[in-house]
Amino acid sequence: MIEYNGFCYEFFDIGMTWHEAKEYCEKLGGYLAVVKSRKEQKIVKKLISMGNRKIYWLGGTCEHSVGNWKWVTGEPWKYENWAPGEPNCEFGKEFFLLIYNYTAGSHRPFGKWNDADFDGSIFFWPNEKGFICQWNSLENYRKGTTSEFAQTRLPRAENKIFKKELEEKYGYKIIIENSILDNNFYLAKDSQYLEFKVLKEIENAFSMLPDGFVREVTKHQKRFGNQPSIVIRKRNVTDAPSANHVWDYNIIKKSPINRVQAKSAIFIREDIIGNLLHEFCHEIALTLKLLHLENPKVVSDKLKIAESFFLTKNKDFPYDLNYQSRDTSNERFFDIYFTKYASSEFWEDFADTFVNAIIRAGDVNACRNGIIKPIHEKINMIGAILSQTFVSIKDSDFLLKH
Repeated sequence: MIEYNGFCYEFFDIGMTWHEAKEYCEKLGGYLAVVKSRKEQKIVKKLISMGNRKIYWLGGTCEHSVGNWKWVTGEPWKYENWAPGEPNCEFGKEFFLLIYNYTAGSHRPFGKWNDADFDGSIFFWPNEKGFICQWNSLENYRKGTTSEFAQTRLPRAENKIFKKELEEKYGYKIIIENSILDNNFYLAKDSQYLEFKVLKEIENAFSMLPDGFVREVTKHQKRFGNQPSIVIRKRNVTDAPSANHVWDYNIIKKSPINRVQAKSAIFIREDIIGNLLHEFCHEIALTLKLLHLENPKVVSDKLKIAESFFLTKNKDFPYDLNYQSRDTSNERFFDIYFTKYASSEFWEDFADTFVNAIIRAGDVNACRNGIIKPIHEKINMIGAILSQTFVSIKDSDFLLKH
């Protein structure tokens, strides 16, 4: 906490939408921070330099009048510290103020402001976001941060309800191991709040996908005898260095079809959202294979079609399991792959392309510059396959306009 000129400021490394952060500050007896002068800007910069998030929400918005920025307190909007080219209201929905906490040399200068959409998902992952609360006095700060809400955040009984709602909505069994709750994971101040944050990250991840899509995939998995589950735990010493999931595939021959039965659980550490979406894509791939095996005369092997297409697009940089030693100095490499890891094999390329098309949608479109690159064609191929297979996204343009 920093006290300045009678006001108190505190940062929170919690991934929330702008509206959620605003409500959170207000429940603590404060409000999203306002920056009305160079001195206040200096205080806020000092504060966020102590944090671990890349961007922090501030209390500015033009939500009700595009381009007409206002502070949540109603105070006059005079001082500004925008990054070059900002605000630009990109995609016509960037109405909320954030401040960058990037290191020197980044194209997003430390301490500069930008406008963003309500949850920042165009360019930022939920675990890259935080926010700053402000109080009008030290007394209000102490009262708010020692309140019942501040101490408990969300009662365990409500966590159970929230967890049950997520399980019913998405069809996954959710297991959060005590190894997470008993440790200083996410820098949480108590295990009850940490449990809520993990559940919230799961909800944030799946909310990036079309309504009903996750549920449709898990319904297929259950129909084939599998029990989809998400297990949040710490990495074990027996885990592979890069492993984020454990699969146990068994080919079981059942006349008249061959059925793949997978006893699977998604084990996720640290970056919950990115890893969860990545492993969910593996569940999608498994579902595509199962649907083909169930009725090969009617349902084409869409994964095989996709793999053939990917191999054609990747011909200049073929898959290589020794991807870590790969030379990526040729900028054309990133016209084809998002990461080195994606260049290891088709399965990882498929999942990595799927995830980054969702969480880095703004970057993907910005890098296009009017030219359709292999990475865009691969995204469109995934989108076409999914829209042809799953009823929940049949009439949507999910992943089809990159």
